[in-house]
Amino acid sequence: MEILDTSSKLQVERNYFKVRVVILWFIPVVLYFIFKALHWSGGNILLIFGTGGFSAYLWSGLYFLKAKHSFNTALSILAAIWLMFLCYGAFLNRGIPFNTKALMIYLVVFSIYFIIYFLIFQKRFKKSNLKVNDQTAIK
Repeated sequence: MEILDTSSKLQVERNYFKVRVVILWFIPVVLYFIFKALHWSGGNILLIFGTGGFSAYLWSGLYFLKAKHSFNTALSILAAIWLMFLCYGAFLNRGIPFNTKALMIYLVVFSIYFIIYFLIFQKRFKKSNLKVNDQTAIK
């Protein structure tokens, strides 16, 4: 019985947490460092948009996986630290490294993508529950 539970757990984790999406959201963060190294403008907005979407994906996955996926949990903790760092800079350090406008942009991007990912995950969750219920009814 335990082997079946473990394999179904891995299947559920694969349905919700995809490393490809994490890599896609990490691209703007890498571009931020390239923009900073070349002294181009626009790097900060890339960082804010990238981390906003990245955090939304991680936290919505954390909600549905109930903190059982260790990689997602670790990255979600880093996303929470990043949010605290943004709040620290905006409210306690006179806008260094990011001011309140950047924090508001982050929160708007985070909210939009969190709602989108939450709806997508909820749809997948309902489909996987229907499949599991159908399989148990057959047995």
